[in-house]
Order: sequence, then C-alpha cells, then structure tokens
Amino acid sequence: CISATPICNLGGYCGSTSGWYTRGTEAANIDDEFKTLDKPFCGVTHNNSWLSFTAATANASFDITSSNCSDPSLGIQAVMFETGDCKTFTRVSTSCLDNAIGNFTLSATGLTVGKKYYIMVDGAFGNDCEYTILAKSGVQTINLTASNDNTLCTGQPLVLKANASGIGPFTYKWT
Repeated sequence: CISATPICNLGGYCGSTSGWYTRGTEAANIDDEFKTLDKPFCGVTHNNSWLSFTAATANASFDITSSNCSDPSLGIQAVMFETGDCKTFTRVSTSCLDNAIGNFTLSATGLTVGKKYYIMVDGAFGNDCEYTILAKSGVQTINLTASNDNTLCTGQPLVLKANASGIGPFTYKWT
C-alpha cells in the first residue's frame, strides 16, 4: 500500500496478479475470511498489488478487465480503500468484487477532493490474471500537449504544455 503506483492519467494501467506478488502485511487488517462484515474486504488476500489515485471529484469510477487467468473459471478481486497509514482501512468503493471475470466497473461515492485513495487488486483464490484498470472519472490527471507543429527537428524548439486538473501542488520530472 505504501508504495502504490499512482494513477495519473486516463490512458489505463496494466498489471498482473502474478505469483511473485505475495500476501501483504496489511492483509490481516483487511481480510474478511469468515464474511463477518467487520473487515473492509469481502475476501481473502493472496497475491495483492496496489494502485493509488487522488480524487478530483466526490465520485470516481474505474473500468477493469481481467484476462488470461491461469484458472479461467476464476477472476480477480478489487476494492477501493481510504487509509492514512496503510494499516487501518475503510472501504470506499460501492462494492467489493470478490471473483470478477472479464469486464466490470469499480466505483466510489462520497470521496474528498484532493485526498489520496487506494485500489487493491488480488487474484481470486490466488489466481494469476492480467488486468487493465481504466480511470473513467473522478481522478486527478495530468494532460501533456505539444505545440501545433508536433514535428521536432534538430535545433528547433518544441513547446510542451502540461495541464493538471485538481488541487496542487504539482511537480514534474523531466527525463
């Protein structure tokens, strides 16, 4: 959770619940192994990975596709959390997907604009799947555009403009 990859554009994020991911130390705080509804996750964590995003609006929505699963009869698990320390979690997604196969949507309401939230993705019952997460709405993004002439020639200038939505401060890294 602490080193979650940030979602900062609407172009999509590709990942995998590959076997080299292992059950994170935070799993004991989020798993609901016996479905007692006193924990924020509706399943058991096996090979989880994390993404983060900053809310641009009170509602956020993500389209998720799972594919190429080692067990095609099983899918992935996905949920959105709020946490300040990656130890105590509150579910913010309107649902908790515990065996999602194919295409589905993960949404949240009541988010605080400018606050960081987390998406946990896990293979259902340890399943090894590929997945794509596409931010549809509610995520702060950075948009990079070039000047009207997008051709860059040696010795000629090219103007790049970065437009950020949401609440700053914003930083950049040029490589």
